[in-house]
Amino acid sequence: MLEHQPEKAVDLAHDDARVEVSTPSGIISMALDVLLSIKEMGSVLDEHVLFYWAEAIKFAETTGERIFDNQKAVAAAIDHLARKQKGRSTQKSVAEQYEITVSVLSLRIKKLIGWVNRNV
Repeated sequence: MLEHQPEKAVDLAHDDARVEVSTPSGIISMALDVLLSIKEMGSVLDEHVLFYWAEAIKFAETTGERIFDNQKAVAAAIDHLARKQKGRSTQKSVAEQYEITVSVLSLRIKKLIGWVNRNV
């Protein structure tokens, strides 16, 4: 709704709580693009992907880290970490799939894992 009619606020309701959402922040917009990239690469948006995606948003919002500036790299990092939870991923194969270098992927993975481990 926000993409199709950005001038119109959207009411979200869950249980007894209601929240009005208007134009998404820059971080949220980039984060949504990351989810789309992951989906376009053929990955399932499961609980593992959504966990790392949400943590990336918290990391960016809390620290000011510009992790979403390279959307391909953060999408690849999230995808790799989610696949690794299921025991089937290598940094090399994911880097090739997303057309980035292993070193760029590795840097995003380290930042995201460092954040997750600090907050567990």
